[in-house]
Amino acid sequence: MSYVNITWLMIGLLSLASNSIVTCIILSCRKLRNYNNALLCSMLISSCAISILYILPGRAFVEWRKSSTFLCSIIPSVAYASITCYGLHLCATCLDKMISILSPFRHRNLLTARNITATIICLWITPYLLCAIPFLTYRPYSSQYCIYDNYTQEDYDRDTIFHTVFFTSMIFIPIGSTIMLYVVAFVKVNGKKRKKLTNTFIGQNIKGFNADKNWKIARQMILMLGLFMICWLPLFVSFVAMRYSDTIVLYILLDIFHYMAFGYHIFNPIFIAYFHIRIRRQIKHLCSIISTPIRAKLTLSVYPNTFQLGNNKNQLQSATSCKQGKQNSRPVQQQNNNQIVKTSKLQKF
Repeated sequence: MSYVNITWLMIGLLSLASNSIVTCIILSCRKLRNYNNALLCSMLISSCAISILYILPGRAFVEWRKSSTFLCSIIPSVAYASITCYGLHLCATCLDKMISILSPFRHRNLLTARNITATIICLWITPYLLCAIPFLTYRPYSSQYCIYDNYTQEDYDRDTIFHTVFFTSMIFIPIGSTIMLYVVAFVKVNGKKRKKLTNTFIGQNIKGFNADKNWKIARQMILMLGLFMICWLPLFVSFVAMRYSDTIVLYILLDIFHYMAFGYHIFNPIFIAYFHIRIRRQIKHLCSIISTPIRAKLTLSVYPNTFQLGNNKNQLQSATSCKQGKQNSRPVQQQNNNQIVKTSKLQKF
């Protein structure tokens, strides 16, 4: 394996580890298993799918992919689908948070198991079905050879049209519309209508509603969406541009943007865990549980004599306290015996 393959292997494994750890933390805590975090867990699982379906077989183990006709034909389309699936999950998560801020009553009514399940199924099925269009139309799948080996100019032109329409409709439009909706929401609430909204909420006695807390969550979601745009938008633009003008500069930029885009999936779960208060508390709780026995073993191994002295002192103190207790109990017993004798004499008298 070359250093490039090793780099991609590290990116894939770190991305898979960070996303799976945060997902397991959410699923292990009972307080975190709710409808609000269902989309978040699905988004983290879609990020794991990018590592499993594309980074590891498509970038780290390139020779293994080329040796298999099935993987050589399927992996590029699966990569586009998994990346698009993650982008749609991110947009859906941001829109969910925005609805909860602007209209919490409607959000509570919409936040049901049926609606969440239908949304997650649509977010997963739609990109994979759309990426299967080339196999069903102009570039049919063949088990005898890789479809990219017999790649004609006509297939290249059709792929150019398909990728342009696909990325524009499934990436650029959803993310751009989500950003525009957040901008409109910020302008609307931070303006004159913010006081009216808070007054109506307070007047209707909504328990647990806090405008500052909700807008802090909104700013965090905008930060996540902006980070996704910074890391992924150059790759999408350069990929589509390379279809129309094939130059060496675009190839070099495309390689750099690949590292920047897929490295995003390593740090995004860390940002999610840091911004989410309950996830951060659960991580601290788990770290404290794991670290306490380790600290005890380390202190015993480094300072064994002090603990022995401490135990000896405790034993001596307990022994002396027992002796003092026995000595103090003797005069009390003698007094009780004397009282019994006196009462018996009086009864005889």
